[in-house]
Amino acid sequence: MSNSTKRGGLWSVAVLGFIAACGSVDERPASEEAPQTATTEQGILGSNLCKDVDLIFTNSRERASGNVAIRVRRVKFSENANGPWRSEDFSNRVVGYGDTVTVDNQDLENSYNDDLEHWRIYYNVLQPNGTWGSEVYQQVTHFGDSTCRNYRGYSLVVN
Repeated sequence: MSNSTKRGGLWSVAVLGFIAACGSVDERPASEEAPQTATTEQGILGSNLCKDVDLIFTNSRERASGNVAIRVRRVKFSENANGPWRSEDFSNRVVGYGDTVTVDNQDLENSYNDDLEHWRIYYNVLQPNGTWGSEVYQQVTHFGDSTCRNYRGYSLVVN
């Protein structure tokens, strides 16, 4: 069975199981995040690679100053709200207000079969002068099936 056939079949299952991760409107400067230190336990107990995962970002960020585009830069994910956090970086993706952008085929290391309920989305906000603001992050939580499997999609909403 080809990867596209697998992706197509699993995509319909994933669509039914998509969870709109609704985070609070609390944006935090990325510089305030406590540094994470890798432990030997993570390497030993971590799972295998979770392949070809699609990360689907929706910009629902509403502010009194206006609804503007965001530039998503990376995500961190964890089974536990307090970490340890694993990171997935990718090219900057601009998401207009009300739009959805998919970052295709990401390989999430040490995540296969893990329950990835907790996500941090790192992004910049388009400023009125046309420049990008400082990087901030929003933490969102998935409810329901968040098990990482190959060819799966995660829908992440920035509020």
